[in-house]
Amino acid sequence: MAEKMTKAQFTHIALQVSDSTKMAEFLSKYCNLTVTSKRPGMGGQVYWVASCEEKGVVFVILPRGEDRIPDWRKDLTHIGFAVESKEMVDKIAEMAKEDHILEFGPKMLPPPTNYIALVRSPGGQIFEFSYGQDYDVDPVEQASTIEKK
Repeated sequence: MAEKMTKAQFTHIALQVSDSTKMAEFLSKYCNLTVTSKRPGMGGQVYWVASCEEKGVVFVILPRGEDRIPDWRKDLTHIGFAVESKEMVDKIAEMAKEDHILEFGPKMLPPPTNYIALVRSPGGQIFEFSYGQDYDVDPVEQASTIEKK
């Protein structure tokens, strides 16, 4: 049996996009995140964008990348955000529709997905905004349940 790694802590997601400023603005508008660091680098601006209300994921936005525009129906690689209500999913979807970046929804899907909207970022990534997904489960308990099946 393979030896388990010591605990690794998830710290950030780095996205290299063609326009790092537009991506940072998207994360502020749609994800309620704040630019916590901005510096010149890599031939443009490098941004660190995170929540100022809670410790969590930091997005490191790097310039000079190629935007990724896959068909989400064939490649559903995405970044998910839970919001506090169906109304918030609706509000985000309405903003995205006005900005011509709403890809799907809002729509109720079978559990555990539940109520979602998919929004395309300026860099081409799909962001899922959801309500009703259960993230309060104990991961150790959940893993042991899955292993028994």
